[in-house]
Order: sequence, then C-alpha cells, then structure tokens
Amino acid sequence: LYSILGFSIQIYLIHQISNINRSEEMREIALQTRLKDMLTNYLDVATGGFLGIFFIFILLGTLFIAFLSTQMNLNTLSNSNIQLFIQTFNNLPNSLIISLTLLVIMSFLGYIFPAVIGEMMMAKDFKEAFNKTFLLFKPNFWQRTFTKSYFKLIMLWTGILFVAVIIISLLSKMLLLLPVVFVLIYIVLLYNASIYLFSRELIKSSN
Repeated sequence: LYSILGFSIQIYLIHQISNINRSEEMREIALQTRLKDMLTNYLDVATGGFLGIFFIFILLGTLFIAFLSTQMNLNTLSNSNIQLFIQTFNNLPNSLIISLTLLVIMSFLGYIFPAVIGEMMMAKDFKEAFNKTFLLFKPNFWQRTFTKSYFKLIMLWTGILFVAVIIISLLSKMLLLLPVVFVLIYIVLLYNASIYLFSRELIKSSN
C-alpha cells in the first residue's frame, strides 16, 4: 500500500511538472497541491505500475533462486565440515563470477529503470501502466538509453539520492525531527518524479 501511494504521489507530480515552464514553478506546485489529489487522482495507474514491477521482481527472484539451485551440489550435505570447507573454497572463483554477473545485471536494470518508470507514470490507465513496466526487457528500449545525457542524469541523481537516503535515515532516528524527515521525503519524491520525467524525455529525443 505504501509503495502504491508513493507511486500515486509521484505520478501526480510528474503530470504537474510536465506542464511547467520554469524550475521555480516546482515550489508553487508543492505549496498548492492537496494531499487527497496526490493520493487518489492517479491511483489506478499507480496500482497497475506497482503490480507490473512486483510481478517482474517475483519473476527475477524465481529465476535467481532456480539458478542458484542448479549451482548447489547436494552431495555436500553428507560431507564433513572440512570437506565442505574445501569444496566451498574450490568453488569460490565460480561464486565470484556468478556474483559479479548478477551485480552487473542488476546495475544495468537499475540504469534502465528510471526511463521505464517515466514511461509507466505517463500511462493513461491501469492496463497501460502494467504493460509499460515490461519495457525493462525490450532491447530496443535499452538502446534509447545509451546516450551521454541520460547517463549523466542517472549517475548524478543516483549520487544525490544515495546521500539523501543516508541523511533521512539518520534524521529518522530522532523523534523530534520526524516532521523534518517527512518534508525531506516529500522533496525527494518531488525531484525523483522530475528525474523520471526527464529520463523519459531524454529517450524520446534520442529516438
């Protein structure tokens, strides 16, 4: 529910941002927006997008578990601790290769993700939002993100978001600062929505 409502807020914001002409207008949007509008105006799109992403994570998780299962040697269950240690050590290079491969795949999907979410958030209804999440698996969509401007945008925002998450996590441990935390989260959502929109616009211009 939290994820759906978070999407709903960002979808509302991304539609508002798409109509502004100056960056200063973002502050006006933040001041004039009602919470009810953010939570309900695009709830169907948010639900469709969330379910699509949830299905993708279930699919990837299932494939990941199945892949790991094929790498396990069930005979080690009957071996001694020393034998198990030796076999684990011998399999270490393969484990590192598998881990690095999975890391590269996840990093690549994370790189494509903002553009996919940008497309999803501009959907008109539940069905379109659900279907657009599967752009994550389309090579012709990947190709549109291989531009210098898109790469710079994603790398810069990733760094900013990493710092913002650390700051919010530290502040959230202090009860008196919770109102500040909620404000910071709202600001991050506002700019995160704009990144999704800009990502979408960048790949459109490169098409």
